[in-house]
Amino acid sequence: MELMIWMAVWFAATLALVPTLVVGSWFVIIYVVVGMIDGILWLLDQGWRTRGGRKAATGPVPALIAPRAVIPDAS
Repeated sequence: MELMIWMAVWFAATLALVPTLVVGSWFVIIYVVVGMIDGILWLLDQGWRTRGGRKAATGPVPALIAPRAVIPDAS
């Protein structure tokens, strides 16, 4: 009889463990993918400026800003 109780306990523990492992696996997969995306975005954004651990000689291309238009007063 005691063996049957232990079998039931192990069966219940296994049923509880499988979803935990599945959810945990998905959490790890999502965590790794998001981390890789974050690293790629960092590299595309500013990583090219800090190659070798120091600032590169050339910076980003300066933005061309149009001069502010002077609108005459209509009154």
